[in-house]
Amino acid sequence: MERGLFDWNVNLLKHSGQFLDWISIHGYWDAIHQTNAYADYDACMVYTNSIGDSVRKVRGLLEAMDLGHIRIAFDEWNLRGWYHPNVHTVKQGVTKEEYLYPRDKNDDNTKYTMADAVFTACFLNMCNRNCDVIGMANYAPVVNTRGCIFTHKDGIVLRSTYHVFDLYVNYLGDQVLETWSEEQPARELRSVSGALEKVEMLDVAATSFSGRGGYALAAVNKDPERTQTLTLCMEASGEVCVRYICGESTESYNDIDCSGVEIQYETLGAYHPGMQIALRPHSVNIIWIGVTEKE
Repeated sequence: MERGLFDWNVNLLKHSGQFLDWISIHGYWDAIHQTNAYADYDACMVYTNSIGDSVRKVRGLLEAMDLGHIRIAFDEWNLRGWYHPNVHTVKQGVTKEEYLYPRDKNDDNTKYTMADAVFTACFLNMCNRNCDVIGMANYAPVVNTRGCIFTHKDGIVLRSTYHVFDLYVNYLGDQVLETWSEEQPARELRSVSGALEKVEMLDVAATSFSGRGGYALAAVNKDPERTQTLTLCMEASGEVCVRYICGESTESYNDIDCSGVEIQYETLGAYHPGMQIALRPHSVNIIWIGVTEKE
């Protein structure tokens, strides 16, 4: 949290905290508003190292100031900022060609790759792990520009991020469980600044269902090249299946007449403690253990 934002929040909570139900956070990690220079896949995975920093800091403020009734509204978030040159500079665009028309480049569907999808899944896992304090998290926007749906005169394109929301909304449980892991695989990846940073390759969140049995795990493999093995050590029974997205490469995308990222399905047999599940590179997976389809 930047110093100015810290001071703002402290004063806001000090003087008005008793009257508030929510405190707002915004987050855009890849700041490309002036350059339209997208971070590559590896750099986007480095961003996941800081994905929960603002939540951790605001949670700390709320606890320190005894304001546990206030919840966090992450009311704007996305991996990448919007390309809108000159909007944050002293010189405003004089003509539409300088100021307005460049924004059309935000709707280049080839730019919405598995980097966006994997980052989005990691963000949603972070929200689930902090669901006691995060009360809402609004993806911005939903349609066009940075949205998960692109519209055109003949229909729509479901971008890679759309399928992440499809998986999480329709196949995760409604009760978040504690998770614990050991021997977390990690790699050094290069950030946008060129520095090497250590990034853990797996991000796993576990859920159960209030209305039926079984478990649903959200398992993300950030590794750009390598399959990672997830070993499950939990008391459960039943059949195991996985729905996942990965595409052929980190650069896979969806566009008009191009479907590089789609939800796929695989059955893995009966569960047993110590079961190992291979997670494909750059993949988002929802693993069902002992869950039956809704009637």
